[in-house]
Amino acid sequence: MIIRNYLDELLEYLIKNGSPLPEKVTSGMSRDEIKEKLSFLKRDIPETVYQLFEWKTGQRFEDEKPPYMLHSLCPLVEFYTLDDCIELYKIKRDFGVDKKYFPLFYNIGMDVWYIDLEDGAKSKVFFYNPGITLSEDPMTIYDSLENMFYSTLKAIEEGIYTYDKGWNIDPRQFEFFHKLNPSSLYWDTDKRYEGDDPDDFEFFDDWNESEK
Repeated sequence: MIIRNYLDELLEYLIKNGSPLPEKVTSGMSRDEIKEKLSFLKRDIPETVYQLFEWKTGQRFEDEKPPYMLHSLCPLVEFYTLDDCIELYKIKRDFGVDKKYFPLFYNIGMDVWYIDLEDGAKSKVFFYNPGITLSEDPMTIYDSLENMFYSTLKAIEEGIYTYDKGWNIDPRQFEFFHKLNPSSLYWDTDKRYEGDDPDDFEFFDDWNESEK
């Protein structure tokens, strides 16, 4: 199934539940427009990238204003324009992120969701936020871009994700998404933290206590 079918179903759910996202997105771009904007990469562009930006054009990052995260495509995942993604790609590349990683989604807190251009349409989705993953490298989070949206729809179906003036997340999400994305490290907490020093987590423990 092409990802557009999953995206249409996800957008329909958001419309039904009162998300402002549908007011933020506009018609998608043509394939020629996408190809032209990404020509600076000088490499083949994965089919899934074309499908995403042919589907819709996201809001402009410069138009982002509080309250944040109310119009995300799925929890924390904001959908911005291709121009915004290109700008972030160049910034991250200049700061040392491997140029094979191209950002498809990010948010105001600079959580970033990448694909690996070298792996093409078969690429996993990688999540980047060292403060969360305790890794300086992007970490696999979905087994493919298609599976990212399939998993999200299944999570909605099972009540793991619900939308009511913002996304609500059931604590079972790690177990649930790990089953649907068995090759991605983010959801496999046993393997993800294997060998880590417990002191690395003191900050997060203190933060969690302060939030209670």
